[in-house]
Amino acid sequence: MSGSTDRRVIRTRRMLQDALLALMAEKPFRKIHVTEIAERAGLARPTFYLHFRSREDLLLSHMDKIFEQYMLEIEPFLDLEEQDKLAAILFEQLQSNSTLIRLISESEDEITHLVMDRLQEYIRVVFGAFRLDPAPREFPPHIADFAMASLTGSTYALVLQWVKNDMPYSPRTMGKILMSLVRPGLVDVLLGDVLEGLIESGV
Repeated sequence: MSGSTDRRVIRTRRMLQDALLALMAEKPFRKIHVTEIAERAGLARPTFYLHFRSREDLLLSHMDKIFEQYMLEIEPFLDLEEQDKLAAILFEQLQSNSTLIRLISESEDEITHLVMDRLQEYIRVVFGAFRLDPAPREFPPHIADFAMASLTGSTYALVLQWVKNDMPYSPRTMGKILMSLVRPGLVDVLLGDVLEGLIESGV
């Protein structure tokens, strides 16, 4: 019984996600209302609220699903020598979900902060998985946050340009481009190498 219930939940959530994407292709995100999403999905408005709190929550749930799949695919490569591979898999996931990514890029001014805040959370999770040393570190205040914000902005801007130019390069090439832009530098800061040097120098 629970299996069939789970399938119904998944199907309903997918219908709502598809309805949102269809509406985003027709009008700005800010003009889309929950009632429209439910109607486009062929569902009642109360059904929407059984699954999501708002249209923003619905959009982020779609992004979360992509990220969950990404984390599954990078698990075998969580090694400091495999950063290019992790970046390539990121662009593979984006390419596989190009409809959503294109719609986000076309409405970037409306939902930029929403998307970037969630992207920064994703990046924190990925770098958390990189930390092989379980011992806690005392980092200078704010420096890691500065680096994280810079990496998030760089990644988001690169993805937007890739999408706006019809994805002219392969995910593998884009992964190499991304890593060449952020390593060494931001990646070293977030992995702790630069921070330890700053601590030792008394900064």
